[in-house]
Amino acid sequence: LVTIIFGAEDQLIPSRLVHPHLTLDEVLKVAHDHQHIEVIILQEAGHMVQMDQPKKFNRQIKDILKSTRHTEKIY
Repeated sequence: LVTIIFGAEDQLIPSRLVHPHLTLDEVLKVAHDHQHIEVIILQEAGHMVQMDQPKKFNRQIKDILKSTRHTEKIY
């Protein structure tokens, strides 16, 4: 499972320069079409989600880590 955390007010992603017609709704549709992708959108956050909403961001990370079984160790 891949988890992507977006800020609802992100002005950089999706990139309006590289993909001028790509919207967040289209990104969500792609994620919905692939069962291994989870998208979390935090309100009142921009591109720097971890700085704009640190408590909400950290809570999401903790929830992700709790729900993941770590069977491999990477050194």
